[in-house]
Amino acid sequence: MIQDDIIWSCVGENFCCFKAKTKLETFCRNRYNLSGICRRKLCPLANSQYATVLEHRGKCLLYMKTIERIHTPNKMWEKIVLPDKYSDALKMIDEKLQYFPKMTINKAKQRLTRIRQYLMRMRRMKLTVQPKLVRVNKKVERRERKRENRALEVAKIEKSINNELVDRLKSGLYDGFYNFDQEEFEQMLDKFGAKYEEEEEEKEKEKTGGSTFVIDEEAENEMEAWGKTPKIWDMEDLVDDDYEKKMKKLKKRKKGKPKFEIEFEQELNQQQQRKKN
Repeated sequence: MIQDDIIWSCVGENFCCFKAKTKLETFCRNRYNLSGICRRKLCPLANSQYATVLEHRGKCLLYMKTIERIHTPNKMWEKIVLPDKYSDALKMIDEKLQYFPKMTINKAKQRLTRIRQYLMRMRRMKLTVQPKLVRVNKKVERRERKRENRALEVAKIEKSINNELVDRLKSGLYDGFYNFDQEEFEQMLDKFGAKYEEEEEEKEKEKTGGSTFVIDEEAENEMEAWGKTPKIWDMEDLVDDDYEKKMKKLKKRKKGKPKFEIEFEQELNQQQQRKKN
């Protein structure tokens, strides 16, 4: 016991690595402390006979320290597994700590009740469904919101059209429901498509300013009769060939870049002639 007083005089009054001082109280961070308060009777270092209760993997363990095992730090604390039933655990504490002071017995029982309470709370929390926090992407949210708004607008338009048609039918504007044949509907679409294509062709011709040449039947007959003479026909072929070649050359020139002719005045030749004279 004299050794305990010496340890407390060193640890309690001077520096201790387990101390945590505050304005109101000084706490102890040692895991074997019964209450977590730094005092002479509750200090696990300054008491050779000490007992506490700890939790390990969901089970309560009773740790006991006696004078006989102080010289062996590896075997200083004796571990005893307490039963799961609360009443049996209290009886075991009374049996094992019958030669310990009453204050340590009461503190050990209080610690056991606290540990069992938070273990029960943990089991309940595991059974209950808890909300899972997930990271939200703002871009995806904005995109989905826009799509929802567009879908609502389209649905409103469709509903308004449907209501308008029903109102017209009720007012007597239509004789009844019109069910058109699919083949007739496709034929009408083809007719409208052909007219639209003809109109587009006429517009293109007007834009280009092109003119179509039409030859009468009499002119064709005269050309055929005149073309019976082979000599004249050959001459026409020659003329046509020459004309086509010239036209091709002109087109090539037009496609290429414009050509420029540059004239250089030869001053050197003129100066030499003057010197000779």
